Amino acid sequence: MNRFATIAIAVVALAALPLGCERGSTTPAPAAETVSLSAPIEFSIPVKGMHCEGCEGAICGKVEKIEGVTAVKASHTDETVVVTAPPEQRAAIEETIKKLGYKLD
Repeated sequence: MNRFATIAIAVVALAALPLGCERGSTTPAPAAETVSLSAPIEFSIPVKGMHCEGCEGAICGKVEKIEGVTAVKASHTDETVVVTAPPEQRAAIEETIKKLGYKLD
């Protein structure tokens, strides 16, 4: 058997194998629950420990990924992070900032 035929047989055999989570599962996964968030509001969070624009960028980069956040601006000179987000997301935002190593005032 030549090399091409061996590779072709291997590809066909692998294509028949189930992939990932489908292995042994015949029922579909339940749909993710959709949570309705309140309308976004602007609020300011006093933050200690920012020293430069890099600190601002680190905070903004993480906070903007939180569901419902529509705007975020960090200022190391003012020691604040101003966020526009649903009010119920404030705790998640504050926890995210703390996990980055900053202190909330």
